[in-house]
Amino acid sequence: MKKRAAIYSRVSTNTGKQKTDRQVTDLIKYANSCGYTVDEVDIYEEYISGYKKFADRPELSRLRNVIDTNKTYYSAVFVWEISRIARDPEQCTNIVNYFNGNNIPIYVKEPEVRSLKDNGERDPMFNILLTILMEFANTEAIMIKKRSRSGLRQKASEGNAVAFINYPYGYCKGENKKLVIDDEEAEVIRKIFDLSIKGYGTKKIANVLNADGVLTRYQKKYTNPIKYKSGKPPTDPQKMTWKDGTIYTILTNEIYKGRRRIIKNPDDIDTAEIGTPKDAYDYFTVPAIVTEDTWDQAHANFKNNLRHSIRNAKFSYVLKGLIKCSCCGGSYYGRLKTDGKDKFYMCSTKRTRSRECTNKGVSIAFLESIVWNRVKIYLRSDHFKKYDTKNAEHVENIELLRKQVSISEQKRKETLDIIKNAKDLLVKQVLTAEEYSNYYTQYTSDLKKIESLIDKQKTNIQQMERYVIDYDDVQELKKRKFAIDDDRIEMAKVINSVVDSVNVYTEDGRYYFITINTKMVSSYGKVKIDLLGDKKLKRWTQIKHVGRIGSVLKYDEYGRIQTEISELGDLAEEFAADFEPLKMILLKAS
Repeated sequence: MKKRAAIYSRVSTNTGKQKTDRQVTDLIKYANSCGYTVDEVDIYEEYISGYKKFADRPELSRLRNVIDTNKTYYSAVFVWEISRIARDPEQCTNIVNYFNGNNIPIYVKEPEVRSLKDNGERDPMFNILLTILMEFANTEAIMIKKRSRSGLRQKASEGNAVAFINYPYGYCKGENKKLVIDDEEAEVIRKIFDLSIKGYGTKKIANVLNADGVLTRYQKKYTNPIKYKSGKPPTDPQKMTWKDGTIYTILTNEIYKGRRRIIKNPDDIDTAEIGTPKDAYDYFTVPAIVTEDTWDQAHANFKNNLRHSIRNAKFSYVLKGLIKCSCCGGSYYGRLKTDGKDKFYMCSTKRTRSRECTNKGVSIAFLESIVWNRVKIYLRSDHFKKYDTKNAEHVENIELLRKQVSISEQKRKETLDIIKNAKDLLVKQVLTAEEYSNYYTQYTSDLKKIESLIDKQKTNIQQMERYVIDYDDVQELKKRKFAIDDDRIEMAKVINSVVDSVNVYTEDGRYYFITINTKMVSSYGKVKIDLLGDKKLKRWTQIKHVGRIGSVLKYDEYGRIQTEISELGDLAEEFAADFEPLKMILLKAS
């Protein structure tokens, strides 16, 4: 019976220029020839930089979650080449150590090597190639970046059209590869600056362009869905309308008055003399779309409007950056008008219209009160104390393991010195060839054992660190939590210390299904709290199933709810009797 294997493929970008198709096809054949079976769900395709950490790679993290849930699910992992694992030597070593620690060999196609032998021992040839090839991969990446930067600067100095993905809006590539003005887009740029001089804000300018049917660069150039590295669902480019952020970028870009900014090569930057980031750039002359006076006047008006906006933005959104829309996978943002009429969190998709979303907005006071009430209960509960104690144990064990690693690394250094000294004595003919061979055999054997021990110790540290919650003094949080009901800034600090994210879904605008994803980790994974809120009655309850382990509400990788609508209705009916009044926190500016 064939054993099951996973395929991990990676390219740096998702623009379409780099694809994983060939990697995947060849790796499936390679896995089959080695006696492994691979299904579609076993393919993990990543579009991300090779310098990203383990935890910052969605597909690699998803693979790790499968392994952590069931240690015997996969018997091997196949990759095209070592640089596909990572380009940073330290990150690559960490990833390899994780799989080795779980007794899962990594099979590399080019060249054909694997990290573990059939008996579970580390393959010395793999270790040698890993060290050499990782240094090559890292050096190659650095040199490519330098050459790219150098080439870009040279072309920019010659007036050529250069861009990594898109040219700045208003420009295109002309004859002889020169950067020239796109007449149609230039009219849009001039209109943006003209409206800014007239006092229009960035959001209002975006609304004018959308109302006039002006197409964005994405709408004109792309037809296939745009993928994101941030974990958001792909977006239809035809729905990517003008946004205030795009207008901000245009109004602050000096290229439109004829000054193109290009970052210097790292080797050309004297860090001792550079005082501000601006000094790390060079400027090149390009065709101007607006006059320098027009750019300066619009920029001055824009900065004044921005300062005025900042002065008046005194409201602190307690859940800012935490709320995920469980209908479309987007993010929620707070909206509070000075006239007091609008006080709610709403999905950003409703503003950008980049995806279909039927999720309703939710009152700021209502949602913040539910989350804050539950966080306070969680902080004082025995459930929390249990994990708080376990947290302290993990920290203590990690420190102990680090000391053991330090001792092992010292032993490794001493052993390497002995081997080196033995070689020197052989050259000086103090040792015979036979005596040297005996020394070498004995101490290289000891060295392998020490290196294997260090790998296991470091893997144990990595696994244990995943169960350590990352927030400041837990005891201090508990002391403060009841005293800050009227301090929104302090309240936000406590919530952000305990909560990773908050999923929100509403079926009919009355019942809100809420999941608080905490930073606490149990033996079953991240601790999640499922809640049900009634907007009409201003009441809430925790959704509990006696004897059930894990979360009741289910979500996909983008945070979109996967629980059936009929089941949600049953939950609302089942737990409505458990509703308790909601102690509303004060909704005031901080």
